[in-house]
Amino acid sequence: MTTLSLIGWLGTAIYLLNYAYISLLPVWRKWIFFGGNLIAALCLILSSTVIGSWQAVAVNGFWAMISLLLLIGIRIALPLLFIRLIWVMAGLFGFAIILACFKGIALTISLFGWSSVFIFCCGYLLFSAQHMAPRHYFILNTYAALALMPQLWLDNNWAVFWLEVIWASLSLLGVIQKTTQPHLVD
Repeated sequence: MTTLSLIGWLGTAIYLLNYAYISLLPVWRKWIFFGGNLIAALCLILSSTVIGSWQAVAVNGFWAMISLLLLIGIRIALPLLFIRLIWVMAGLFGFAIILACFKGIALTISLFGWSSVFIFCCGYLLFSAQHMAPRHYFILNTYAALALMPQLWLDNNWAVFWLEVIWASLSLLGVIQKTTQPHLVD
C-alpha cells in the first residue's frame, strides 16, 4: 500500500468517525464536525487526484471549502432563489440520467456519479447553512453515496468506495434517528 493510498484511507476513517458523530449523538459541536470534514476532505483530494477519480476530487474540494469557511467564522447565507435553483438542477440531472440510460452503461454510471457530486455538495451547503433539517440531509446523503459507488468501483478508488458503502448505512441510520432532532446544536 502506497503512502497516498494510506492518506486516502485516513481521510475515509476521519469522515466515517465524523459522520457517525453527527448521526448517532443527539448533541454535537460544529467545530469538531467541520474540522474533521476539512481534514478528511484534504486527504481524499490528494489520494483521488493521483488516480484521476474526479467526482471524488470535486466533492471533497467543495466540502473542504465550505468547512474552512465555517471554521473561520464566515456565515453562509443562501437566498431562496438559489435554494429553488438547486432543486431545478437536481431535476435536470434526473432527466439527463434517464436519457443516458439509452446511450450506454458507461455514460449512465458517469452521470450518476456527477449527480452524486451535485447532491453531496448541495446537501452539505444547505445543511451547513442551516437551510436543511438533518433528516433531509441524511436522505440526500443516502442517494449520493449509492449513486457514486459504481463510478468509484470503475476508478478503483477503494478508500472512497468503502467510505460510500458505510456512509450510505450511516445515512439510513441518521434518517431513522434524526426525525425530530434540532439542527447544529452547540
